[in-house]
Amino acid sequence: MDDSNSEEEEVVTEEGNDRGNHHDYRVKADIPLFYGTMGVEEFLDCQIDVDRFFDVMDVPNHKQVKMVAIRLKSTAVVWWDKHVVQRQRQRKNPIRTWRKMKQLMLERFLLEDYEQILYKMYIECVQGKRSVTEYTAQFLRFSEPNELGESENQKVARYISGLKGSLQEKMGLQTVWTVA
Repeated sequence: MDDSNSEEEEVVTEEGNDRGNHHDYRVKADIPLFYGTMGVEEFLDCQIDVDRFFDVMDVPNHKQVKMVAIRLKSTAVVWWDKHVVQRQRQRKNPIRTWRKMKQLMLERFLLEDYEQILYKMYIECVQGKRSVTEYTAQFLRFSEPNELGESENQKVARYISGLKGSLQEKMGLQTVWTVA
């Protein structure tokens, strides 16, 4: 098996008496490019990917803003450069944390009613012409970011009500405890 294209490389490090017992892993990963022209889901996924990248790669806080800034493109980089210049003119400190930058990006690139949009996508999610597997994946994708505080039974009821009528009837003959 050729490991040259592997996503993960094992690197053995030697430290004193622990020789050969300690392993580090190198992961090929990068922060996604951000153009500033994506929908609600894609935007939130992008921010989650950045958070995950920083966590997995153990990126120090003082480097995070610069790492995101170099991945901005098009509308997003124009906005960021303008924001940086404005702060300099106003003699304000530069943005130093990813948390603050993320909040600014959210305010700039998401519609004010993005939570309503996500909720609407969730409550209107139905199987339609999709397979059960595709519908289930979509349903779970929409249910997660909404954090509605629904019980699992309520979530199951909402899921079943989105299935095709013929499947709803079959589901009515059995007890379903979870959507997974």
